[in-house]
Amino acid sequence: MVPRQMPNIRIIKGISSGEIDIDPFSNEIWREKYSDISIYSLPYAVTQNNFIFRKGEKRSIKKIEDLKGLRVGTVKGYGYSFWEDAFTKGVAKKTDSKDDAMIFELLNMKRVDLIIANYELAEYMIKKKKYNFEIGDRLHAKPIEVKLRY
Repeated sequence: MVPRQMPNIRIIKGISSGEIDIDPFSNEIWREKYSDISIYSLPYAVTQNNFIFRKGEKRSIKKIEDLKGLRVGTVKGYGYSFWEDAFTKGVAKKTDSKDDAMIFELLNMKRVDLIIANYELAEYMIKKKKYNFEIGDRLHAKPIEVKLRY
């Protein structure tokens, strides 16, 4: 077994094709359509996604309409629960990126108005890269499980 880091979409395809047997950062809710080929461990952690803004631009976002007209940076292949309606209904514009690091750069370069990112990752990136960002409202918190293909 060789551990590798890869984009989320490739992980999903790999689980389906049998190329990947273990996904250590998963949640059964995110992968419902693969429940017939997977089993899950008990949760070992909780992940939380938040809206991240450039400093001084933070606003309260509690409902889909609060995103009206905004450009939101997201990671391709990640699911954002009911917030997806904001993008499918045209309330906000979704800008997909290949990975988490790139959405922080998009925000820094002002190509998006805000991003959706993991809370712990945001704290780390703000400190490490010295981004002038602040963490906004929480979207959701979900348990993290290990997914095993069988």
